[in-house]
Amino acid sequence: MTKLKLDVSTKTSEHLSLKTELARTTHLLNAEKQALSERIKQLEEKQKQTAADLEKNSFKLEGQAEVAKKASEKRIKSLEEQAQRERDSMKAEKERLSEVR
Repeated sequence: MTKLKLDVSTKTSEHLSLKTELARTTHLLNAEKQALSERIKQLEEKQKQTAADLEKNSFKLEGQAEVAKKASEKRIKSLEEQAQRERDSMKAEKERLSEVR
């Protein structure tokens, strides 16, 4: 009978020890789960911010491209006008030289 009581006492002690270990492990896992959830939330926020930054930069680059395009068009027009003036000048010079002959 004493041996039976000792066995029950040992088993109860082991059971309590296992329950304590299970509670501690559960607590650690829950803490780790919470930390991972926070990290995921941070990464999602960072991803949203990065997407917003990329969109903002895209609009900025589009604006810069439009400005560069207009500047190029203006420069081309200016060069075409200059070339036309030079052609007109050469034509006038040719006519003047024809009249001199």
